[in-house]
Amino acid sequence: MTENTSNMQDAGALPRQAAKAPKGLGGWLILPLIGLVLTALLVIAQTILGVQEELANSGTEGLSTGLAALLQLTWTDWRSILIKDPASIPGLIMGLISIFFILLLIFGSLTCLVLMLRKSAMFPAAISIFYAVTAVLSVGLAVAFAADLVEATSADKQDMAKEAVKSVAAAGIWLPYFRVSKRVKNTFVR
Repeated sequence: MTENTSNMQDAGALPRQAAKAPKGLGGWLILPLIGLVLTALLVIAQTILGVQEELANSGTEGLSTGLAALLQLTWTDWRSILIKDPASIPGLIMGLISIFFILLLIFGSLTCLVLMLRKSAMFPAAISIFYAVTAVLSVGLAVAFAADLVEATSADKQDMAKEAVKSVAAAGIWLPYFRVSKRVKNTFVR
């Protein structure tokens, strides 16, 4: 009789434990949610401010003429520019990587934010990829800035180094969290 009673209590304890399992966008998940929103907003704001600064420095006509000229260049034009001025290749590559990094931060954070709010089962993998790629690219950009592959002030170099450290720290904290957290496993199931 005692054995049956203990089995019934064990069976009753299982649903109570399942009911206590953390679920939903609470707990530590609030921090990545805030981070994704701030990342998207701050990168967009910084990009707009940077373009406005460039417009103020070069003038609207200079920027629009330069953009129009770039859009009209053919592959032969690009090849002749690069052959005549091979020193421009690292700057061109770094510019393209920087643009890619900005687009990754904006679209990656917005995509992860939508997946998070929908409680999609794809969110843990997407946010893990986002954190890992962001860390690798920010370290790469910091190294490129430190190696003087990009023309930058010492303050810009220090800012890039700080951003690289922040990205690596974020990846170091959140990648394991999204793998082992019970809340993550219980929340993102759709």
